[in-house]
Amino acid sequence: MIILGISASHDAGAAIIKDGKIISAVNEERLNRKKMYWGFPELSIDEVFRLSKLSPKDIDVVAISNLTMTGMEDGATPGERDKKIYENKKMQSGKQLMYPLSKFKFIGTKTFTKMALAIGIMKTKKKIEFIKNYLKSKGIDAPMIQIEHHKAHAASAFLTSGFERCLTYTSDFMGDFLCCTVNVCDENGIHRVLETPFYHSPGMVYTWITKYLGFTPGKHEGKITGLAAFGKPTTYDIFSKYISLSKDGMSYERNIRGFWYHNALEMFKKDLDGFTKEEIASGLQKRFEDVVSIHIQNWLKEYPMKNVALAGGIFANVKLNQKVLELPEVENIFIHPHMSDGGLAAGAALAVWMESEIRKGRKIVPQKLENVYFGEDYSDEEIQKELDNHGLKYKHYENVEKEIAKLIAIGKVVGRFNGKMEYGPRALGNRSILYQPTKKEVNDWLNKRLKRTEFMPFAPSTIKEDLEKSYKDTKGGEYAAEFMTITFNVTDWFAKKCPAVTHVDGTARPQIVTKEINPSYYKIIKEYQKISGIGTIVNTSYNMHEEPIVCSPDDAIRSFKDGKLDYLAIGNYIAKNSSPIPQSL
Repeated sequence: MIILGISASHDAGAAIIKDGKIISAVNEERLNRKKMYWGFPELSIDEVFRLSKLSPKDIDVVAISNLTMTGMEDGATPGERDKKIYENKKMQSGKQLMYPLSKFKFIGTKTFTKMALAIGIMKTKKKIEFIKNYLKSKGIDAPMIQIEHHKAHAASAFLTSGFERCLTYTSDFMGDFLCCTVNVCDENGIHRVLETPFYHSPGMVYTWITKYLGFTPGKHEGKITGLAAFGKPTTYDIFSKYISLSKDGMSYERNIRGFWYHNALEMFKKDLDGFTKEEIASGLQKRFEDVVSIHIQNWLKEYPMKNVALAGGIFANVKLNQKVLELPEVENIFIHPHMSDGGLAAGAALAVWMESEIRKGRKIVPQKLENVYFGEDYSDEEIQKELDNHGLKYKHYENVEKEIAKLIAIGKVVGRFNGKMEYGPRALGNRSILYQPTKKEVNDWLNKRLKRTEFMPFAPSTIKEDLEKSYKDTKGGEYAAEFMTITFNVTDWFAKKCPAVTHVDGTARPQIVTKEINPSYYKIIKEYQKISGIGTIVNTSYNMHEEPIVCSPDDAIRSFKDGKLDYLAIGNYIAKNSSPIPQSL
């Protein structure tokens, strides 16, 4: 069975699933260069067909994520959409989801959620008709199935986990008017045992604190996670009323009413005035980690299972994921590599495949991801043509990996563009900026050179042979670490040898690299190890400021010519930047 998955919401994208396996997947932002694009993924649909070498007539089913869809028309980012929606006076009239939370008790939370969902589905009908007509115009005449938001998240996690049986937990700001589900997953499929209405969402609090601290909601929550390590959690008790559990500990239940965007910032100002940004971030992060991990722990006691699969935007929080792995009930953890809404297209298609298998009386067998290099590859001929078009001087190398390692070893910043593009928010060696891990000061000057926030840590790429030498308590998290979705505490040896990728709290978010997963990238690190004795290099995403990760050779060269990198290693070619390289800014 071949299924086209489409997500036309936050971080829109498309994917094609064949017999329960992702064969192509891409998100619209990489193609139209609009970060976290919110709209219809027209370019992505064309691209996944091209990547998979399939035709529209090959599609058996089209899976659409979300029962309700907003924002398809204008491509607004979440931050822009928040501003448009919540500053709209009509939305503040109390007639459309804007009742203060005290009102919910009178109609019942489940009743309210069902009413809101029904209204949302009615408003989505026109958009569904648009999608049907668009697909027909592309020659796709297959039945279309809508998959509820958190069901798509759950399918993305469970069906790529490799776990025969696990607890699958989803949580985010909100989707289809829910913020969290708990699911028991086994050979019979996904069985939901809990769903929580959106207005108790811990992710909502995290996003609005991101706004309160001056960052862009929907984009910069990771900055709050990084900032938290620089402060003490003196605001922890304050956040206990914003992020909390019900008395039985089995669901989220906020201890404050009337909490919504139009007054949340005023509440924060009243409660948090006088505290530093670092204290606010630290208190929020610790409360967030504690409550979410305890909630998961309580459900693991209810349904004892050793494996946990996670998806949804809050699990972009790598520190939280480490906290979950550290629970005594957890032996193995997996986070879908595209854990946020960018993974919904693949998740929706996987859910449709799973339901088809169940109807046929077959057992569900989740597959492990071999890798997530689902994007486009480019030949040396195509790359050379772009280098010539841009007027760059370059040299071709038979053993380009060895040359890259030499450059890294002498302290040069190398932009690497090679092979297929990564799926998800993490650069995993093919669209990465590389540097040596031995100099702590790199966090300051390279972040400034790249116009990034100076307190954000860089991530390490480490060969698997050095895993135990470099990180503590990794057992059960190795698979997740292949995709840079979890932090570990570092060893004393690592902290001393690799200060550039050791955060101030003594953790790192590694990518574990093997020869089987990415032989070319593995070879670079091995060659660097021969020179330095260290099997780790700095890996940060290759992109221009506030742009998505580079997709094409043209993207890579434009970013390189910006004058911020010393060398560009693109395919088997290396080009040197002729622009002055600022060593200190």
